[in-house]
Amino acid sequence: MLKRLSFSQGVFFTACCIFAMIAIVRSFNQILEVLARQSLNEWLYFGVFSFASALVITSLYRAISSKYSETKAGIRYISISFFVVTVTCYLVLKLQDPKGTDYQTSLALFVSSSLLGAGWWVQATINSAAARKAHTVSTIMNHRYSEYFFKRNDNFSNMFPIGCLINPAVIEHALSPTKSRYKDIKFADGQIQAAKDLNYVMNFYEFIAVGVSSGDFDEKLIRDCYEGIIIGIEKRGFHMIQFMRRTQGQKVFCSLVDLVDKWTDNQSMTTQYKNGNQSLDLGELTPSQENIDEMIRERDLNRATKASAEIVTQATNVTSIDTAHHVNSVDQGIPQP
Repeated sequence: MLKRLSFSQGVFFTACCIFAMIAIVRSFNQILEVLARQSLNEWLYFGVFSFASALVITSLYRAISSKYSETKAGIRYISISFFVVTVTCYLVLKLQDPKGTDYQTSLALFVSSSLLGAGWWVQATINSAAARKAHTVSTIMNHRYSEYFFKRNDNFSNMFPIGCLINPAVIEHALSPTKSRYKDIKFADGQIQAAKDLNYVMNFYEFIAVGVSSGDFDEKLIRDCYEGIIIGIEKRGFHMIQFMRRTQGQKVFCSLVDLVDKWTDNQSMTTQYKNGNQSLDLGELTPSQENIDEMIRERDLNRATKASAEIVTQATNVTSIDTAHHVNSVDQGIPQP
């Protein structure tokens, strides 16, 4: 499918068409005379040459693009350009005036220069792809042997195994403890740290997604190694993404979500929720919302009890001060009201 031309491309294309039409109109009679002089055999030779050129160029295109997939986009345009060049060269050599200017040397130089340029581009693209793949392998191996990463990943996985979704209350308290609605709630040991570990793990895969989208990592290799993990971490970190976007903006983890959408045809949990799907199958909340509500009631009860105790203590202190003041006044013979 052809892409829509940009404004500058549209201007250049329109100008080219206009000048071509003017040239054809001005030389219309001459063109008709040249065509009238051509015999059927010459048209047959032209057809054989054109289709043979198309066959050779198409075969080369398939061979190179299948072996080096990273060249597929650019080499398509090179193939089309070479087909146009070969056909043009044939027509120029066939239709040129024998007594006029000889274009054979110029065309040979032009074709050889084009071949050298195309070969250089293909080699440069292959070298760039090889370097990108080597960088990707290095990153994967460094990640594979990172004890710190797997320590935090294992801590989160042990606290919230597959099928258990971390409760948004834990995420809010872990990432914003001073502003959290769940301040002073006693969560189970390790849950707060596990939420922080999830944030760390998701940031690593966000880094991987950014590298893929910017072309720094080989996407095929990354997909072969991490596809299931990245799709799973986006699902398990759904509430993490929602909280971070509410507090820090809608661009948080955008590369991770975009990569999951690309691999799953816009089926990431974040995108489905954004599109209005409120019944996502995310798994069982841990701790459950009932436990969170119970902890909130217990916290509020403790706060009320503590506040009542403070009021009683303050009242007792005031009474003690008044009594002491009364006793001192009596001892000193000061009349009391």
